[in-house]
Amino acid sequence: MRTLRLATLVFLIHFPGAAGADPLADHELTCEEMRASPASIFGTDIDLGSGHGSPNKVDFHCPESLASLPFLEEIHHLAEGIRGEEPGRCTGSIVYASWRYYHFRLLRAGFAPTLLQSETAAQEQRRQDYFAWWAHASPSNHRLYLRFMGELRRVRPMLAEYYRQRLALPAGQAEEAARTALALFADRAAGAFPGSSPFSDTQAARLSDLARLTGARPIDLAALEARLAGGPADAELDQALKAALLAGQADGVIDRLIGVLRNVDQGDESALFFALDHRGHVERLLARGAAVDYANGFGKTPLFYAVEHGDHALAALLLRHGADPNHAYKSEDELRGDCRYGLRHSRKTPLMHAAQHADPAMLELLVAHGARLQDVDDAGFNALDHALQAKQAANAAFLRGAGLTPGLARPA
Repeated sequence: MRTLRLATLVFLIHFPGAAGADPLADHELTCEEMRASPASIFGTDIDLGSGHGSPNKVDFHCPESLASLPFLEEIHHLAEGIRGEEPGRCTGSIVYASWRYYHFRLLRAGFAPTLLQSETAAQEQRRQDYFAWWAHASPSNHRLYLRFMGELRRVRPMLAEYYRQRLALPAGQAEEAARTALALFADRAAGAFPGSSPFSDTQAARLSDLARLTGARPIDLAALEARLAGGPADAELDQALKAALLAGQADGVIDRLIGVLRNVDQGDESALFFALDHRGHVERLLARGAAVDYANGFGKTPLFYAVEHGDHALAALLLRHGADPNHAYKSEDELRGDCRYGLRHSRKTPLMHAAQHADPAMLELLVAHGARLQDVDDAGFNALDHALQAKQAANAAFLRGAGLTPGLARPA
């Protein structure tokens, strides 16, 4: 707080007209008031409530807010997507308050970035540790993480330049302000799991040293062998294998880790999910006995990902090894109360997924391996309904030709 008061004093010196009547006297803050009195408004914390309502009404859509700057649109979107917070599921009304306080900080970062409080080194390290751990929980998480970090690097000099031009900040101060401001997006993203406290157990939410080693490029092979000689726990080996697969390590490294791993079926998504971009690694894991129908938390198996990515050869490989073409996502009843997922189509099958995302060749492959045409999901959609909703005309024509009619009341 002392740092914030000092920053406020400095801000007032630079902007002597900033002080004046209390802009919160009427419990409303307009963009005009924020422009007129940034120091008095952003130099202190404002009560924005703890649930649906707030004692103070704020216009969060000012053009100066970081949420309104066009060049920050993508990182703002990515942070929200990674956070995955939906009101009305398991988060309760706190989600609304969280949104308000976050957007007030984005306003502060736009109007008065020198009043932002910098993270301590320990806080930054905890966030980075958690974010890296989250990124290695699944391939889809990792892809989002790479996009987010790449965007963070891209926009940082742009935001610093924006601060130099708009607020006439010296170069060093503008760069520090940009670093501190962009940490707001990282913090928003790192609170990914509603209802959780990601930093409460820093040991659990942290990549092991072995996983950091196997995820590094270039890899230190001597250090890897030294670590393996110490007999690491199987869970640590599993994480290390997944990190190596995500990093695209050489076949020899992957084979070495597969060879020492006792249980290849661990975690929300097993190592097989992490190997799907490399046919040879898939075959090695299947040869080691990896479960071809290992399902993640909402019931998605590797076959769904092969279908989604339009990889016919991979789908055929999984089907030859016994992948179930009728395996469905978990039901609505099974998922009730699980805050991690907001599925609108539970009990979805690979054929429905293909109708939405793939092509007639994928549909034909699944049907040839026994996919049932008549199955419906919990919303009453069959595969043709999914094709029609996704405007996949060729897929709809194939399914109609196979004798399927819409399961929902809709124009044919």
